[in-house]
Amino acid sequence: MATNKVFSFAALAAYGNSTATPASNFQHAFVQDAKKFYAKAGYPSKDEIGILDEMQPDVTNTVSAIPEFVGGFMHDEQRAFDIPAADDKTTAATIQVVHVPEKVTEGIITIDGPNKGQKYKSVTKAHDELKVKNRRGPFKK
Repeated sequence: MATNKVFSFAALAAYGNSTATPASNFQHAFVQDAKKFYAKAGYPSKDEIGILDEMQPDVTNTVSAIPEFVGGFMHDEQRAFDIPAADDKTTAATIQVVHVPEKVTEGIITIDGPNKGQKYKSVTKAHDELKVKNRRGPFKK
């Protein structure tokens, strides 16, 4: 199961509204949170709030906010984020932010062309980047 498509908010929202088991679990959690929220407001009444269990929720806005939410959590809390395995053939993983110090690379151009033999200097500024750590333990023999 390799991922060969680019990220899409529309596809994520469509998946969130689908009947796939992870999406259904997410929808159920969304409805439970909505029921608590409405119960605090006192509307609908306790007799009527069960109607939410009968409706198919649209979680488009909530699902679309997940990437920004996860990124904000990682940045503000300075914590890694664990991703569970998608199935029994996929590893679980952790996404973390790591600091990369400034890197200066110098050398001589060796590719044929008008600049061959000239010196070059490349500088990559210090920055933070995401690193993925896969948990391959279950797949080791």
